[in-house]
Amino acid sequence: MARLADDWEEMRQTCIDVLCAYLRTQNGMDPGSLEFTQGEKQVRLTIERLLGNHVKAGALTSWSANAFDLTEALLLEADFAGAEFMGKVIFTKATFPEGATFSNTLFSEETYFDQATFTGSASFHQTIFDAFVTFFQTAFGSSTWFMHTVSSEDTLFNSAKFFEVWFIESQFLGGVQFCETHFYGKATLQGLSFEHAPQFWGSEFAGEVAVEDLRSATPIEADDVHGMQVTMHPELNDVPFSDWPADLKWE
Repeated sequence: MARLADDWEEMRQTCIDVLCAYLRTQNGMDPGSLEFTQGEKQVRLTIERLLGNHVKAGALTSWSANAFDLTEALLLEADFAGAEFMGKVIFTKATFPEGATFSNTLFSEETYFDQATFTGSASFHQTIFDAFVTFFQTAFGSSTWFMHTVSSEDTLFNSAKFFEVWFIESQFLGGVQFCETHFYGKATLQGLSFEHAPQFWGSEFAGEVAVEDLRSATPIEADDVHGMQVTMHPELNDVPFSDWPADLKWE
């Protein structure tokens, strides 16, 4: 199927849709169960690697211009480091049981991670989002990194759940929302740049929070953090980050 996609440009999208459809089957099955055979695992890994290799910069035959619908896909490896997605990409309700790598990845069109589940770690190091991206109700169950990430349009993390996350030296040139977002473990927000004041309505920081050098072209006001809860320091509930004490100590 991959060779057919390489050789038949007019039907390339159809071939890609067939490969993605296979990855969308059996989502919800435990990869460690007896029903999930070694042969099935190898087939899925082969398809994932074919997709990943064909969207990397410098691919002999590039599929980067095509769309990828991985709604409800089960992605065992999810190594998309260095990929260039020029078409629409959908990871809605996808499952990443072993983690995922999107480091140095370019998304040029709308990208959806809504209600996806990352059981392992997730890396968005130096990822570029040139269009709208949403992580609505996404569950990050392990360590997650958004380091040196650049988002040019609106970015939504509304109702997402983070176990442990680092947002470091990233730029948000559009609007960004963390409304009703839950941070269950340590959350690090350091060296972030916002073109518009980020929204944290109803968000919850249940663990340690490290906040340093947040820069916003529009000042972050009380309305932007209305309903925000900081479990370890309730006196900071509804308090804009700029008003947090510099010598804050976490026990």
